[in-house]
Amino acid sequence: MQYIGANVPQAWAAGSAFMLTQALLGFLPDAPRNKLYVDPSLPKWLPDLTVQDLRVGKHKLDIRFWREGEQPRSR
Repeated sequence: MQYIGANVPQAWAAGSAFMLTQALLGFLPDAPRNKLYVDPSLPKWLPDLTVQDLRVGKHKLDIRFWREGEQPRSR
């Protein structure tokens, strides 16, 4: 039995890190067409970010994003 107001994990909390990452990197996967669109916007406090084992359709990707001056870059 759960009590109202008890500290029960919420589904949105479990996915919030993934949603933040998706928003920062501007991920838009299109698995049926084997494409991944990105439009990164890394804040100054996050100069470098690597995503490993990202799966889009049948593909598995490792992508690194970094800042050079004011412009985010990816490879």
